[in-house]
Amino acid sequence: MVGYAKDGIVQQLNIKKINRYLSGVKRGRYSYLEKLFEYTYSNLYNVALAYVDNKSDVNDALSNAFLNVVKYIDTFDINKNGYNWMYTIVKNCAVEFNKNKCQEVDFALCEQIEDNFDVLEYVMLKQSIATLEEAEKRLIYQIYWEGYTMKEIAQNTNTPLSTLYSRLNKTYEKLRAFHK
Repeated sequence: MVGYAKDGIVQQLNIKKINRYLSGVKRGRYSYLEKLFEYTYSNLYNVALAYVDNKSDVNDALSNAFLNVVKYIDTFDINKNGYNWMYTIVKNCAVEFNKNKCQEVDFALCEQIEDNFDVLEYVMLKQSIATLEEAEKRLIYQIYWEGYTMKEIAQNTNTPLSTLYSRLNKTYEKLRAFHK
């Protein structure tokens, strides 16, 4: 049995049941996939939430994880703990999702402003953005390109508003220091 808290309630998962569902999927019975999804969703949601930086991205990362469960089902050993196998997939997908999101942010920041700068300014801007941490890049992107308010970002990421303002000020300082 594996237990995880969801909204303060511990949900017990039966490993044998998870392995039975995974074995069914492995044999091509995709009705078992729906049962597996329903049975493990809340616990795996919490796993993804622990690794994804933005709460609004959790479902996307979890969807990728379930696609990978189907894609790599042939690698699953039915004698092993199926929940641990799925946990690892969810964790890896969430971490990968963050990396890809940051690459999108870097590309979008530079791509959208490229036309407004000469080549030297563009290169300097790209280099300065590259010095930012992933969370800083995302924050700048969310404010200036997605149009979110600081309050909306705080709600979406479960981050105190004061922490976001502090992070934004430090980000501005890094960008200013780079251009001196």
